[in-house]
Amino acid sequence: MRSQMRTLSLIVCAVSLAASCGGSADPSSPTPTPVPTAGPPTQLSILGGDNQTTEPGKATPVRPAVIVKDANGRVVPNVSVSFTIDSGGGTIASPLATTGTDGVATAGEWTLGTGVGSNVLSASVGSLMPARFRAKAQFGQTRTLIDAIPIGVNGGSLVYRRAGDPLDGLTVDIPKAAYPAPVAWTITADSSITVPLPAGFVAASPVLIIGNGQGYADSAMTLTMPLQFADSEIVAPFYFDRATGLLEGIPLVARSSSTVTLATRHFSRDLMAMPSNAANATTNSIATLFRSNAPPAFGSVMIVWVKTPKEKLIGTFTSSFRAGVDNWEFENLGDYISPGGDCEGMSITEMFYHFYYKLGGAPQLYRRFDLTLENVLDNVQGIRFTGSVQEDIGASYANGKSQISRLVEQGVARGTRVDYLTSTWILLTLKLTGHPVLLALQSADKGHAVVAYAATSTGSHTDVAFADPNYPATGRTMSFESGVLTPVALSQSAGKPTDQFIKAYALAVTSEVPMSTVASRYNEFLQKKAGADRYPRQYRVEYWSGVTESWSTLASTLQTTDEQLILRHVCPDCRFKSRGTSPDVMNLTLWNAAGSTMEIPTVGFLNTPGTTSHYARLTAWGWDDPSTDGIVDAIPFTVMYQPFTLEYPDGTHQVGEVLTFTAQAGALATAGSTYTWTVNDGSAAVTGTSKTFTKTFTRAGPNEITVTLKDASGKVIARTGVSRNETGALTITPAPVRASPGKPVTITVAADAAVFANLPSVAVLNYQWEFDGPNANSEPIFNESSGPSLVQTFPTAGTYTVKVTASWGMVIWGRGTGVAEIKNYAPAWRITTFTLKSSTLPRSLQPYEVAAFATVNGFLDQVVARPSDGMIFLEDNVLFSEHAVYFQVAPPGTGANAIYYVPNSFYTMLARNPNDLFSRYLSTGTTTSGTIDGVGYTANAFGSSYIIELNSIQSQKVGSTMSGTMTVGRAFFDGTRTFNFVATLVTP
Repeated sequence: MRSQMRTLSLIVCAVSLAASCGGSADPSSPTPTPVPTAGPPTQLSILGGDNQTTEPGKATPVRPAVIVKDANGRVVPNVSVSFTIDSGGGTIASPLATTGTDGVATAGEWTLGTGVGSNVLSASVGSLMPARFRAKAQFGQTRTLIDAIPIGVNGGSLVYRRAGDPLDGLTVDIPKAAYPAPVAWTITADSSITVPLPAGFVAASPVLIIGNGQGYADSAMTLTMPLQFADSEIVAPFYFDRATGLLEGIPLVARSSSTVTLATRHFSRDLMAMPSNAANATTNSIATLFRSNAPPAFGSVMIVWVKTPKEKLIGTFTSSFRAGVDNWEFENLGDYISPGGDCEGMSITEMFYHFYYKLGGAPQLYRRFDLTLENVLDNVQGIRFTGSVQEDIGASYANGKSQISRLVEQGVARGTRVDYLTSTWILLTLKLTGHPVLLALQSADKGHAVVAYAATSTGSHTDVAFADPNYPATGRTMSFESGVLTPVALSQSAGKPTDQFIKAYALAVTSEVPMSTVASRYNEFLQKKAGADRYPRQYRVEYWSGVTESWSTLASTLQTTDEQLILRHVCPDCRFKSRGTSPDVMNLTLWNAAGSTMEIPTVGFLNTPGTTSHYARLTAWGWDDPSTDGIVDAIPFTVMYQPFTLEYPDGTHQVGEVLTFTAQAGALATAGSTYTWTVNDGSAAVTGTSKTFTKTFTRAGPNEITVTLKDASGKVIARTGVSRNETGALTITPAPVRASPGKPVTITVAADAAVFANLPSVAVLNYQWEFDGPNANSEPIFNESSGPSLVQTFPTAGTYTVKVTASWGMVIWGRGTGVAEIKNYAPAWRITTFTLKSSTLPRSLQPYEVAAFATVNGFLDQVVARPSDGMIFLEDNVLFSEHAVYFQVAPPGTGANAIYYVPNSFYTMLARNPNDLFSRYLSTGTTTSGTIDGVGYTANAFGSSYIIELNSIQSQKVGSTMSGTMTVGRAFFDGTRTFNFVATLVTP
């Protein structure tokens, strides 16, 4: 309007100027009409700024404005307009504004509230109907949450904070030393990305795009996501590949009423298990599986949380994996690298092959690399492959399973319900991916890894089918009741005792397993170099050749004439040594197609005539565990056995007999063959074409006869030998043996020189004794000793036949016979009274004189005489049981002095047991009583009986008495002690 008015004024001005410059004015021209003045405001309307959309907490792009008019539609200037926030929060710059000449008023900048949703702003003029502006607060489809924020090697947390944002509080925790250098992190949320999901399954969050340019971390990292969901809903995290639509499960470790937490070792798309990468799987190429440029440029990964009502997970859900098809054919017995078991290495490599090869068209893994059906352990490269992966994970990811289990247990402690975790996670993952997942199982103190490939749920009860490396041919099942694992009997490796495994944890696929590391090990496997960095390079199986009498390396086929095949495993490169007869000898197990096994650490087994097949499993102390055996190799071999025997007379023969030996060579004896006979008695060897040999032996003991068969060219074909047992004579002393019934007597044998002439210096003969009774009804008495003497007691009187045989091992070296006459031989003297006449010693005793001290001071608890040698044995069995002193008794009337005798200068009987002496020398009898230095006492006061026996004096009658003296003395003591005694003759 103002523009039109200015134009009109210019026209009027022009007309006026024209008149003044050239003529008079036209008196008939009309007078201009004045502009009408606006009336009071009657209309309030929105001029601009309505129906806007912007992010919460931000200003709208267009500032809200109203226009005020009167009843005729004319704008009304100078009108006060009040702007008020009705709902949604936020602020305005000008709550009170005035219309301009154009009738327009603006509220200035309108900043919406921080919450998502509708915001309403009212504009009011007097009593007019207010005008209301509406704005929608919502986040954009793509927004950056974390923008290149670095985390150092000491670890830390990335936390997104923005009030009103549903993702406010999103946190990534990175443990210390997860990466060897500082890492910059970027996290973007993008709600424009559509995740293809079946009906009833929805993305519970925008897709997160996370990148740090890194591969696997050395520890598990966690991502905690703010989410809202009902108690009846199940939620789980997944990697998402937008190009293929692939989802891959990630372990869920905690869930609260408003957050969920995942755990993973990587945030890189390039590490996902994407079967589409296996374009060349049928040719076993791994070039396209993973990036190989250095340093690797790992791409950002997408993560999405998927939720569904729990009832959507009722039913059966399967994967493309099957037990007995997609796993290894060999049992989890461990190996040299991981002797305790390869369960995780086997399960991981099975999943690796399944994702990158089987799904790309390669043949099934089960028995693909097996060489023979009989030898289930001949896939040595496969065993080494799995063992290498097991050790790689143990070395680089030592906290793997323990970290996940610890995070889960922490989540449960904070209130996470177990039915939100493993069992429902398995069901949801199988439903959305159709791919197997790795599970960790735990007992009280052990762990085990398996591949879960199918599950069936009724809602509260879930059965999970899994492939157990200990049972490769068949699948197994574990069950969950309301999310709690029903204890399942498992073992860490095949053949080990089972434990009750009571917990299960999801390890998923690549989130915890470094598949890129597995790929490099698989390449070694294809080149038949699996585990080359840890397995011993030098090892072999050797057999003992009876022909060459030496160890030789076992080939794939062995032709032998040895009846017993002796094998050993020699491993110079094994890390831990000293297992067998030499430091390099390790363990060896044999088995055949029938499944029979034999542990043979340098021991042999008997050959069967003909051709037989065997398998040798070589084991050694583990690469990092010297307490457990692990497989080094499994070698098939064939034995072609042709016996070469030596026939000879059975039994034991005496020196001087003539014996004939015959060699049985069978087909081995061809035209021109010769036999060479050798005896180890010093005689010359005999060579000829005769297969018989006659020999007269001139000495006792084993005689070794060896026959060697050579062909016409002189080549040794076979050699065999035998040890003939020729015996010598043993003489029994005394002859005859005399003793009284019930009394022990010592019997000794003496051997002819021939008995010991050929006996090895280290040999110890064992003597077997037999005593035939004096009549036909007597039971023979059997006894034995390790030396040529025996103490024997005969029960009754009579004449016994004594037979003795000396042997070493199974070989008899000598025999002898004799006679024992058992009668009531001479009675013995027993002291009934004794008196110590003197009690003075001129000086104190030294420590080594303690035995004499005990004797002279009366601290004796045994005084015994041995009838055979006239010795009295004094022993302090209470105070000084290691000491002993002998006294020689002078018989009465002989005028001889008693002699003091000590076995050695320190009064000690070496290697004698006092209890043994007691049983050998103590005789039964009445308690002795008497006086010592005039003081009477009985032996019972000391808790033991004093018994002294004297030599037999057969001229006396039983019951008669005699007296004598017994003097104890030595110049060393500067004095002597004398005992008087009275003895009574008694029956021995």
